[in-house]
Amino acid sequence: MSEYQKKLQQLRDAMAADKLDGLIIPRADKYQSKYPTDHDERLKFLTGFTGSAGYAVVLQDKAVAMTDPRYAITIREQVDGTLYEYGDFGKESPMAWAIRTMKKGMRLGFDPDLHTVEDAEQMAAQCKKAGIELVATNGNPVDKIWTNQPAEPCEKAFIHELKYAGVASADKRADVAKELSEAGADRFIVAATDSICWLLNIRGNDTRHSPTVQCIAIINAKDGSVDLFIDEAKLDAQVKAHLGKDVRLHAPQDFDKVLNGFVAAKDVIGLDPARAAQSFKLKVTSQQGAIKEMRDPSALMKAMKNAVEQDNLRIAHKRDSLAWVKFLHWMDKNLPVAAGGTPVAEMDASDVLDKFRREDPMFHQHGYGPIAGWAKNGANMHYHSEGRGDVITRDNFLLLDSGAQSKDGQTDITRAIVVGTVDDEMKRRYTLALKGHINLARAVFPKGTTGAQLDTLARAALWADGVNFAHGTGHGIGFYMDVHEGPCGISPRVREPLREGMFLSNEPGYYKEGHYGIRLENEIIVRPWVAPNGAKAEQEMLCFDTITLVPFDHRAIDAALMNADELAWLNAYHARVYATLAPDLDAPTKEWLRQATAAIHHPNLVRQPSIPSFKP
Repeated sequence: MSEYQKKLQQLRDAMAADKLDGLIIPRADKYQSKYPTDHDERLKFLTGFTGSAGYAVVLQDKAVAMTDPRYAITIREQVDGTLYEYGDFGKESPMAWAIRTMKKGMRLGFDPDLHTVEDAEQMAAQCKKAGIELVATNGNPVDKIWTNQPAEPCEKAFIHELKYAGVASADKRADVAKELSEAGADRFIVAATDSICWLLNIRGNDTRHSPTVQCIAIINAKDGSVDLFIDEAKLDAQVKAHLGKDVRLHAPQDFDKVLNGFVAAKDVIGLDPARAAQSFKLKVTSQQGAIKEMRDPSALMKAMKNAVEQDNLRIAHKRDSLAWVKFLHWMDKNLPVAAGGTPVAEMDASDVLDKFRREDPMFHQHGYGPIAGWAKNGANMHYHSEGRGDVITRDNFLLLDSGAQSKDGQTDITRAIVVGTVDDEMKRRYTLALKGHINLARAVFPKGTTGAQLDTLARAALWADGVNFAHGTGHGIGFYMDVHEGPCGISPRVREPLREGMFLSNEPGYYKEGHYGIRLENEIIVRPWVAPNGAKAEQEMLCFDTITLVPFDHRAIDAALMNADELAWLNAYHARVYATLAPDLDAPTKEWLRQATAAIHHPNLVRQPSIPSFKP
């Protein structure tokens, strides 16, 4: 019996003891983190799947492991197909599979700590319609068989200084309290660690890739004070002084007692159904308390970066772009490896970029696990190499997606890098993705426009060639926080209006399974648009400011596929890259960058477009 077969049987025995016919297991924790800690990696423990988005549904006679298209290849490589069916939850949800597979009268278990209120209530409605009983478990059945489950983290918190945060915690808490009062909530439960850390201007190391502190908070709408439930071993005297008297500290195990006191006082308890675990709602309703479902007020405030944060982000991106340019110069000097040279594997190349990043004293940690996919591995959108990964040879792309966390911001940059030469099809696909990137970067749009409305700009050129990419074009990004941050994004599914100060990615791509992958990612900030020549716009318009400064690979660009406006943007962007970064580079790297950012001309235009001063 294999390791995962044994675990599956043990779980089925535990489910039978709890009178459960099925169990749904998400990759999640009670904080709804993007990166659960080792303590909460139940899906990985049970199935071996390491992707950042996934579910399993286990019944007594069959089971399914599900993810989205980014990890379609990974899940087949990591999960035993004799134990689990494979599913795409973009096509069929875990609940739909369970309902299709289970019989009426069966009991489906779920851990209310791991599902949001919104998810749990949707599941309950689906189960009721299908005649299946949805059962909130008392504890998690996976934990009962996980004998060596890692402990919950207890790392030290630290202060996020005002020179980076831009707004004092007291002012943030006052703004949140005002929104709560206007919405009719007396208190608000926050379990999303990014919201708590933003609100209190603290950071920590409990979660890999995201400098957050695991804790829970209840905000008082009357005065903006906070009841913070946290292991005090995480707080030194300096952080306690920073939090001040308006942040009352409690042990995590005292949460129910304190909450019950507020409920008994007839306080209306607010929570965000999209971000708060169902267990919090059950704690209130079990005491006949009043619930106000509303969006976490800090979510939108946090997404709209203030002027200080925006200035810091530009500085952080300049430094990270310098590291990227040094790395790209190294790539051109060292790859492809000459006969008799030392082979370079995917993670070897990633580590070189990491080495240049670590020369920066502001560097804290990776913003996410780097993706380094050579050739066919690049077609796996969120590829994770085993060991050092495949050796890089020649005549294909290395897709490298790598970002950094520093005190003054976060970066998330992807390039498809040519090693040797690439064929005409590869150049065509690269250029079409680049056209999409440029068309989104150049967009001017009315206030109130959503990411879904803009998403087609990045896909139109690829669509016209009969191809597409199976991920969103852009996601919101936190400030020294989570690499994926709501509520904004650029995707067919995102209906949130874009607002000034929102910080997002712009990353169209193309993936040919078994051959190569292309993704071209810069960071952009939403800013007001100013009409040319001082003209007055008829309505308030917005546009994007591109702040990443990394050249696109000339060797993969077919200029004949680009129009004059696209070439003008690209040449202006490259001119800005050179002007900004060259003064901080040594002579050989500076010369490499001069060549890498040289103007590109359309082969069929007699009169080439002039290179304007760069306008994002």
